[in-house]
Amino acid sequence: MKQSIYNRVVNLDNNNVAVYNTLTGALSVFEQDEYKHYFENDISKLTSDELECMKRNTFFVSDDTDELASVLFKRQKQILTPTIPTYRVLVTTACNARCSYCFEKGIEFVSMDKRVADAVIEFILKESQGCPKIKVQWFGGEPMLNLDIIGYITEGLNDRFDGDIMYSMITNGSLLTISNARELVRLGIKKIQITLDGDKAVYEERKSYVDKNITFETIWFNIGVALAEGLSVVVRVNYDKSTMTSATHLINSLGRCFSNNEKFSCYPFPIYGTYNSRSQLSTGKEQLLFFQKLLVKVGIIDANQLFRSSLGVKDGPCMAYSSKGFFISPTGELFKCSIDMKDNVGNVFDGVRYNKKFFEWCNLDLSEACRSCDLLPVCQGGCRAGALGKLPVTCMRDKDLVDDLIKLMIPSDIKG
Repeated sequence: MKQSIYNRVVNLDNNNVAVYNTLTGALSVFEQDEYKHYFENDISKLTSDELECMKRNTFFVSDDTDELASVLFKRQKQILTPTIPTYRVLVTTACNARCSYCFEKGIEFVSMDKRVADAVIEFILKESQGCPKIKVQWFGGEPMLNLDIIGYITEGLNDRFDGDIMYSMITNGSLLTISNARELVRLGIKKIQITLDGDKAVYEERKSYVDKNITFETIWFNIGVALAEGLSVVVRVNYDKSTMTSATHLINSLGRCFSNNEKFSCYPFPIYGTYNSRSQLSTGKEQLLFFQKLLVKVGIIDANQLFRSSLGVKDGPCMAYSSKGFFISPTGELFKCSIDMKDNVGNVFDGVRYNKKFFEWCNLDLSEACRSCDLLPVCQGGCRAGALGKLPVTCMRDKDLVDDLIKLMIPSDIKG
């Protein structure tokens, strides 16, 4: 018997110690003397019952267990033969907002037509043969500017794919009228993500809609419409150093209005140092933890949901690594990530090109730092775009918050 290499140890108040196993999700709290007895003493001095207890809770494993090999095996399997192919379809690069931080800034406005849409349907069906489930995410620009094509592709896939299709959409929410929301539900699109940048003044300045009749109130109303029609709504709250107060007001308002709706969720996102380079507006661990705690405080999520969304065990990395993960442009070109739309890996007409660019993304390599990290089961090697130097972030976003998130999970009456 031996200790798991994925035990994460966090010191609590008054000599208590939390141990979280990042491979299995097991979490226990020990008094200091108990912790020393189990984890710092010679393992041969433990009784058979004690050893069995630790093994049952996955803090100890058998001598012949190779946990790293197990994680790498599952990771490699998900990269090479993923169970759920994922397709992010960029139906248009056109947008009705002019966000100051947009990573697509300067891209020519192009919208997908039926010729490309037909090829997209055929490509997805061919790539997904034998798969019981696929994911399709609608993306833009503002995808609802090309809702007809979304409907055309969706109906084509619904008619011909034998398995389950999990549809989602990333939208600014400006066109989410009652009729459009009902159309999404009819098509089987069940989940949407909408980005808010703060309260009214900050949001309208940042979004800078071409149609000035689109206001913060428009989006707020449309969120309510979407929820009323049965859509699940995830709000991403973008923030930076200059918008901390505004984002705080926004989350408090979201809590008052939507915390009782089980189809509503929300998460904070530091806009600089992620998709955009770090700058004087960049924030750090303290600000992100503040917003995570605020979401729990206002009732939008509970500590367990926050913990599992940040530290839930994963079988594999993001779709950019996957041999069956593709970003499809309005002209039908295939890419591995929306961040890198320079060199394609094929197109929907001729299929995948297994070229140098493809294997640059779909790659089993893992740094020694990742292989030896106790967060590997929940991080899976981090962001591939970051590893390739295309983004300023490589590790999981919440890496610096792990110990704080573990502490949030411990009931206050046993923290110390």
